Amino acid sequence: MKRSDGGVTRKNERGIALIIALFALLLLSAIAMGMMYMADTEMSVNNNYRDAQQVFYASQAGLQEARLRLLNDSSGGTPMGAAMPAVTPVNMPAAGNATGATYILNPLGAQVIQPWNQAAGNAFRDDEFCKEQYAITGGAANIGAAGVPCGIVAGNYPNGVWYSAVAASNLGAAGNNYFKWVRITLKENNSSAPFPVDGAQPATTPVCWDGYREVTKPGAYATCNDNPPPAPATTFMRSVFTATSLAVGPTGSRRMTQMDMALDPPFITNAAFDTNDFVNTSGSSLTINGFDNCACSCATAKGKAVPTCTNRNTGAACTGNTYAIFTTKTITSSGSPAIIAGTNPAAAQNQSFAYDVASLISDYSTQPGAVNVTGPPYNQACTPSLPGPPVVAGNCGTFNGTAFGTAPNPFPPANVNNPAGEVRQITYFPGSVDLQAHSSGAGILIVDGDLTVHGGIDFYGLILVKGVLTFAGGGAGQGNNIIGGVVAGNGGVADSLGGSINMQFDSCALNQQRLIRPPNVISFREVMY
Repeated sequence: MKRSDGGVTRKNERGIALIIALFALLLLSAIAMGMMYMADTEMSVNNNYRDAQQVFYASQAGLQEARLRLLNDSSGGTPMGAAMPAVTPVNMPAAGNATGATYILNPLGAQVIQPWNQAAGNAFRDDEFCKEQYAITGGAANIGAAGVPCGIVAGNYPNGVWYSAVAASNLGAAGNNYFKWVRITLKENNSSAPFPVDGAQPATTPVCWDGYREVTKPGAYATCNDNPPPAPATTFMRSVFTATSLAVGPTGSRRMTQMDMALDPPFITNAAFDTNDFVNTSGSSLTINGFDNCACSCATAKGKAVPTCTNRNTGAACTGNTYAIFTTKTITSSGSPAIIAGTNPAAAQNQSFAYDVASLISDYSTQPGAVNVTGPPYNQACTPSLPGPPVVAGNCGTFNGTAFGTAPNPFPPANVNNPAGEVRQITYFPGSVDLQAHSSGAGILIVDGDLTVHGGIDFYGLILVKGVLTFAGGGAGQGNNIIGGVVAGNGGVADSLGGSINMQFDSCALNQQRLIRPPNVISFREVMY
């Protein structure tokens, strides 16, 4: 057959267009199916990642609840509300570890959360506890080798009443049902096995926080919380807690995180007066006393305190291990000031300065409830600081007869453990200030500049000065009475202490100034198997 255009149509070519169309459709279908599969895989990956992230943050939420509960336990109240009761790890049996464990449980619906149960099939079992090498046993079975998770056994592991359990404060709350439990324990030397805090100490030695680092409990301390420290030690410490949190998502995502945390130890100074400056002392009415007013009463002779101290608290030893003055520079004296302490010599010169005053000022001045004098009730105008160079401190001018909190009445307090009438306040001056006409107060007085005192002061607690300290004395009946401790950190111009001053170290006054805030997060890690 011929076509009109002269071409020839062959019988074996008929239907080729249909085959090509079907092949193209098949190819496009395969590409579409591949794209759909890839999209579905990508969605599954994203969903799994999302679930894993949700349970990771839920696990951290459990750790934060543990922090807040430890704060409540330490502060003697429930500042976060009645729904956040305190927890304290219970004691282990006498044959085992003395730290114990407390679980915070957060089941969803009818879930049964028993992390202490190591039976097979328990999706919420605590298989990390054994790895931490707490020295407990379950019947005749040991907890296993260092760094090895708990094995699956029948029933509870280990045996014995070694734990307590409380319900989570957000029980059943929407959005945070993935966190299942948090375990709180007191940290021991080998809790982070196979890497102990101190390889030379026994595995079960408690771990303490001295405000800067984790250390194993020194042998002279009964606990990490000795108050005061055993003489001649002067370092206050606090126990380190380890919180372990497990979260499990609806798709089976499982994340476990851990946090080491500890409350701030009291800020106890080395002396009645710690400074990074040269010190000039003058006058016969000056007394700087390093004996601890919290534990000792010192006799007087001719109006001056003398280094003869007697026991004030029943059963307590008179603490004489703090200095009168502790300075990185030298001291120049004129007249006959009384510089008294149980140490020999009473004043320590050319020492290393242990404090970061700028950081201390930042920490204390930003605490909830801290009062900046530029706001109510003082409403003082302060010129701003200039960064320099040279750096120029701001200036808050003069305050006359002002109260910064309420000093104990009588002053000095008759009961050092519970000063009558005391109302503590954190007071912050964002620049230099001159206090005149007899000021008073209690708590923490922070001066981000130079402090000058004319006309006397009665203050119970901590005075923290970034710059130069100058006491110019008081008028008749207006002495400078500071019970607690003073820290000055200028490191340049000499501090001048003259006139009628009675500066008395007192660990009770300083101990009360501990910041009420959640424990410090010393370390954070995710537990991986």
